[in-house]
Amino acid sequence: MPRYSPVNIAVCGKFHMLNYLPDLVGRGVVQRFYMSHKPSTARSLELPSEVVRNFPAKEYLLRGYGMAFKTWNQDAAIVAFHRLWENQVLRDWKPSEQLHLLAQGATVRIGKRARAEGSRVLCEVVNTHPEHRLRLMQLEAKRWGLKAWRPSLLRREKLILEEVAQADALLAPTQHVANSFRQSGFTKPIHILPYAANVERFEPLEGPEKRLRHGPLRIISVGQIGLRKGQLHLLEVVSRLNFDIEITLVGDIDPEVIELLARHYQRFKHVARVAPPEMPKLLANHDIFVSASLEEGLAVSVCEAMAMGLAVIATRESGASEVMDDGVHGLLFDATDQEALAEKIACLNDDRDMLSQISAAAFMRTRLLVNWRTYADGLEHIYGTR
Repeated sequence: MPRYSPVNIAVCGKFHMLNYLPDLVGRGVVQRFYMSHKPSTARSLELPSEVVRNFPAKEYLLRGYGMAFKTWNQDAAIVAFHRLWENQVLRDWKPSEQLHLLAQGATVRIGKRARAEGSRVLCEVVNTHPEHRLRLMQLEAKRWGLKAWRPSLLRREKLILEEVAQADALLAPTQHVANSFRQSGFTKPIHILPYAANVERFEPLEGPEKRLRHGPLRIISVGQIGLRKGQLHLLEVVSRLNFDIEITLVGDIDPEVIELLARHYQRFKHVARVAPPEMPKLLANHDIFVSASLEEGLAVSVCEAMAMGLAVIATRESGASEVMDDGVHGLLFDATDQEALAEKIACLNDDRDMLSQISAAAFMRTRLLVNWRTYADGLEHIYGTR
C-alpha cells in the first residue's frame, strides 16, 4: 500500500492515463480519476464507478462543434467546453491529499480548490512551454513561406500557464520539456518520467529479427500532418533519394499545409484515421517509423513503434532521446536537418542487417523499460516524493 493517501487524477479527455490507471488503482494509489470520454471508454477500464468519474458531455459537444463549424472560433469553444467539464468535476469533488492534473487549460479552478484544501498539486505538462512552441511555429511558418503564424498565445494556452503557476511541482515526459519551463522562470521541482508503450497491445506476430527486410523501404509516420510534426521535411528528403521508398502518413491534414503537400501527393499513402485495434497491424507492415517533429513532449507513437519492432528515426525534439540510445535502439537527428534525415534513411536502406538489429533492440527496450508497468512504478514513486 502507498505511504500516502490515494491521489485524485483529473484529465479532460483520456490521454495516456488509461494505459496505467488500472495498475495504479489495483495498488490502491488512486482515489478518483476524473475524465471525459465516451461512456464505453470508461466502462472498458472495468474499474469501480466510485473511482472512474466520467463526464462525457464535453466530448460530444466538441465533436459536434467541429462538424458544424470546423475551426472557426475553436479556441473559445474549447475553453467553454472545458469549463463545463470542470463544473461537473467540482460538483462531484472528493478531497484528497494529492491532485495530479493534466495541463490543458481545463483545471485551473480544480487546482485552486485542491490547494485551498491543503492538497499537493502535481501538474503534468505534455509539451514544451507554450511561448517556446509559439516562437518555434512562427519560424517554421516563415521557413515554408506561409502566412504569419498567430502572434500571441491562445486563451487555453494562457490557462495552461495558470495551471503551471499554481502547481507545487511539474511532471514532464522529457528533460527538453522541463528545460523549456525552467527557461521561462519555473523554479519549483520538475519530475521527469518518459511515456511508454502498451506492450500487451503492441505485440508483433513474430520476433522483429525474423521480419522480412527486402524490397522497397517501408516508412510510416503518425500524427497530424502539418508544420509541427515535420512531415514536410520528410517528404522533401524522400523526393531527393534515389531508391524505392513506400511512405504512409497517418493523421488528419492541417488545411494550412494542403498546398505545400500538393507536389508530394504521388509519394505517399494517406490514412486519415486508424481505429486503435488496427494500429499494430498497420505498423507491422512497415520497416521504419519516422518522427520528424519540431516540438513534442514525447510522442507515444514512437514508443509504440519500438514495441512493434520497427526501427525508429526521430528528432531529438520529439523526446525520443529519453527512451532510446542513438545508434542502438533507434537513430536521432536534429529537427529540420534534412541532410541528417536523408543520411539516416539511406543508411538503413543500405544496411538491412543494421535495420534488423535496431528493430530487435527497440523491441527489447520496451519490454524491459519503456512500458506502462515501469511508468506506473515511476509515477507511484513521484507521488511519494516530498
